[in-house]
Amino acid sequence: MKLHLGSQPASNVRRSCDERGSRLNQLVTDHEALQRLHQQLTREYDSLVKEQNHLKGDHKTLKLEHKDMKERQNNMSASEDDLLKLREVLELEMSKLKSDSNTLANLRNEHSRLKDDFRSLFSANEKLRTEYKSLQGDYKSIKTENNTVKLRLTELSGS
Repeated sequence: MKLHLGSQPASNVRRSCDERGSRLNQLVTDHEALQRLHQQLTREYDSLVKEQNHLKGDHKTLKLEHKDMKERQNNMSASEDDLLKLREVLELEMSKLKSDSNTLANLRNEHSRLKDDFRSLFSANEKLRTEYKSLQGDYKSIKTENNTVKLRLTELSGS
């Protein structure tokens, strides 16, 4: 830098030097502020990079968890479908069992009625058998009497 002191008065030179000194101090202050800002931004950047790496790991973990959960959901959906099918089968079986239970009750009633009918028929049969035996006895005695009467008639006719 060249200074031309001869043409300017001393107060101007001093003012110019003061202005330059003031500008220099301002530039140094600005430089220091920029260095502090640079350091702060560098720390923040490093912190953000660490956070990004951490988030990348979390993202990867979450993707794996999501995949696992999707598989579990599919398995649960399949299990739910299986359970619904089993429920339908069980409901069908229950309706069959109810029907069978009703049929069994009807069969028991029918069996009871048939037993009563059988007892009635058995007792009527016993009466008929007793009456038949009685009639057989009557028949034998009437036949014997008839034979005796025939024999007597023959004797009376022949003599």
